[in-house]
Amino acid sequence: MRRRRKSTRVIFNSIISFGPWEPDVLGRPPSTYIKQLYFDSVSLHPPAIFCAVQTAGADHVLFGSDFPPAPIPLKRSVDAVRALEIPARDKEMILGGNAAKLLGLSG
Repeated sequence: MRRRRKSTRVIFNSIISFGPWEPDVLGRPPSTYIKQLYFDSVSLHPPAIFCAVQTAGADHVLFGSDFPPAPIPLKRSVDAVRALEIPARDKEMILGGNAAKLLGLSG
């Protein structure tokens, strides 16, 4: 990522994907990349999702679940986002609006 365009977007496949390896692969502090990073909400623990929202902003959190193959009902993942104490608009962004915008599926 050191030499790539600043418009490059990175989607992490789990809230906890960003770890101690970043100094080895990033050319500048992780905080300078924050508006290029997207995190998914794969967690059944609303405080973990809330941490991602506080760190990256609701506009950079995408809905995610481990279903399938994990036998956890999809509804539990949706309910974890709905349980967040954030504005309803932010929840809707996380539950689909952000992905649609990122993928060019919305106006």
